[in-house]
Amino acid sequence: MSERDLVVAILTRALQDACGDLSGVPKNEQRKIQKAATLWVSKKSDRPFSFIFCAEILGLDPQSIRKRLASGKISFKEFGEANAKYPTQMKDEEF
Repeated sequence: MSERDLVVAILTRALQDACGDLSGVPKNEQRKIQKAATLWVSKKSDRPFSFIFCAEILGLDPQSIRKRLASGKISFKEFGEANAKYPTQMKDEEF
């Protein structure tokens, strides 16, 4: 797995968690995981493997992602699966 693949996996999982896509997770853990993911996305840090770092490494605008997350307009149909396109190959509207 390359560093880029790792960043894609981190960002995908965090956004899925923040959206509440937590199938297979015990109900009593779901709220805690969703809250932690939402907090990670909202932090202003640009340290390695922070939300901002991950988004920028992939050529994505962190603020745009945050706005889409807040509005519920994030689609994972082409993002995050093993054979999915990298986000930088996707049009901004698809993400």
